Amino acid sequence: MSPSHHGSCAHGAPTLCVVHGKLSFEHAGTPLNRWWQIVCIVDTFTSIQLYSHGFTHYNTRKWFHAFPPRPLLALFSRPSTDTVTNIPYWYRPHRSRTKLPILFFHGIGIGLLPYVPFFRELAAQDPDVGILAVEILPISMHITETPLVRDAMCDAITRILNAHGLRRIVLAGHSYGTAISAFLLRRQWGSVDKPLPLPASPMQGTNHVTNCAHDGDGDGGNLIAATLLMDPIPFLLHYPAVAYNFVYREPRRANEWQLWYFASRDADIARALSRHFFWFESVLFREDVLRSAGPNDEGGREAVSTHKPMPVTVMLAGRDQIVDAPAVRAYLTGCDEQVAQPTEGAEGSPSRWTQDELEVLYFPELDHATVLDTPRRRAPLLQVLRRFVRLDEEEITKGGVAGAGLLVDVN
Repeated sequence: MSPSHHGSCAHGAPTLCVVHGKLSFEHAGTPLNRWWQIVCIVDTFTSIQLYSHGFTHYNTRKWFHAFPPRPLLALFSRPSTDTVTNIPYWYRPHRSRTKLPILFFHGIGIGLLPYVPFFRELAAQDPDVGILAVEILPISMHITETPLVRDAMCDAITRILNAHGLRRIVLAGHSYGTAISAFLLRRQWGSVDKPLPLPASPMQGTNHVTNCAHDGDGDGGNLIAATLLMDPIPFLLHYPAVAYNFVYREPRRANEWQLWYFASRDADIARALSRHFFWFESVLFREDVLRSAGPNDEGGREAVSTHKPMPVTVMLAGRDQIVDAPAVRAYLTGCDEQVAQPTEGAEGSPSRWTQDELEVLYFPELDHATVLDTPRRRAPLLQVLRRFVRLDEEEITKGGVAGAGLLVDVN
């Protein structure tokens, strides 16, 4: 059933019903020949760019797993280290014994192309820090298999981290990728029935140098050291804004038409969202994030939680056409939505709100995903990750731990 209006989701109860897991879904027809040729060319260009920046592609072991085909990757990729689901990914080897590697999940669109400048700047900022970018082909304008369910995705990521000896990571996600990030966070925080297992020693046959200093507790509570969520969809996901704006809204403005035609109505993306996306598996609540960030709740009282302290940074765009960013900002900061509105600053300069280790970056003039468009906009995100990858380095300096607890990839 398609809703006829948006409704407010900032306060109170939801004002419309949005149904997911439908038997049918809407998609726009595309001229197969030219459109898929364009996707194939863009995919090849992206692969060349990532190869040039030191990434190696690990591909599925299945033939003809995606259309349009990926001929360059078929020739130069290594087999995916996840032998169960064969999920593809890009990996830039981690070579630091003290800094933390980055695990990245992308959003809906043309794949990793919009993130190439971001990865290039990350590599230039910390050349010895590894970056593992997981490819989610069902939301990347490819005709392929259905998305992995939550538990299968978490298990696949664990096997991949284990294969590369990454025992402790910084988690970063953008847009739809923040929903996948929420899978891992909820497992680490104990919000689901099965804990995320801590990766054990690397698989036989890999060439790693170990420097294990962290004592794992066996429940995965030490895996994710810090989290960056960009244009996040998990907050207030039980309200209708995200589902309505992406799936049901009739486009009127240019950016809405772009989203509608190239994303919302792409056949595989529409299938992934309508049949394989469940809000209750990805939703994050303010209490979860605050308790992960420090020992006190918003009233200054001691919070009763098993969460281990974790720095969390949330980046919001004030004119986001998908996420109700002002409402999410008010929800996270605990301020009224009107009071929470920041004064407008220089373009690319966000307002900052912090409590304990929770940080909210708010770009009042930006739309969804536009934070990645220019170096000036990306700079605050790079600063956050620069700080996060050095968390264990700071602990070593203070004498808190003896090492970063990572297996350094020398391949």
